[in-house]
Amino acid sequence: MELSDTQERDILEALAAIVARETEEALRMQGRSIVEGFLACSPEEANSVIADLEARNLIAIDITRGGELDQRKDMPRAKFSWARRSTNI
Repeated sequence: MELSDTQERDILEALAAIVARETEEALRMQGRSIVEGFLACSPEEANSVIADLEARNLIAIDITRGGELDQRKDMPRAKFSWARRSTNI
């Protein structure tokens, strides 16, 4: 799916603004929902858009280490972040 520069920028900003989630899967589900809302597209197309943004190193998923089985420590968190800001958008 071809995006305009404005659509790409808006989607990147929206993905980077998502609050950290407990799992990568939950983060990807919310990201997919955001892309679907912006583009009025199918879930498969939304996944494809996110995969393209990741492949072009515009967005990345950061996963913090958590306490694993130690409940006194923070749980792992997954968050989209700018991999690099494109100079043309």
